[in-house]
Amino acid sequence: MLFDKGRELPVATLRRAPHSVFARMLGELQQWLAARWSWFLPRTLPVAVAIVGLFAVLGAVDYLRRAPAAAITMDDGPSTEPAPTYGFHVKLVVQQ
Repeated sequence: MLFDKGRELPVATLRRAPHSVFARMLGELQQWLAARWSWFLPRTLPVAVAIVGLFAVLGAVDYLRRAPAAAITMDDGPSTEPAPTYGFHVKLVVQQ
């Protein structure tokens, strides 16, 4: 049976509501933060990896933005390096 003799029924205890509006708002904020933290906790490692990847991409973009300038020399002599070819050859013919 549900109500056997000799056993006590459960007793409910009620807490008083906070007297101030500030205490009530603080309690609701704590509940909201606890709910958000319980959602975020299993996702901390993927979020940390994503943040590291974000900074890596930003660093790469900054590195490529500041590409080194071509070296400027003051000598008038011909360069010892051959001219670059890009898969085709252009021949310029000047007629007089």
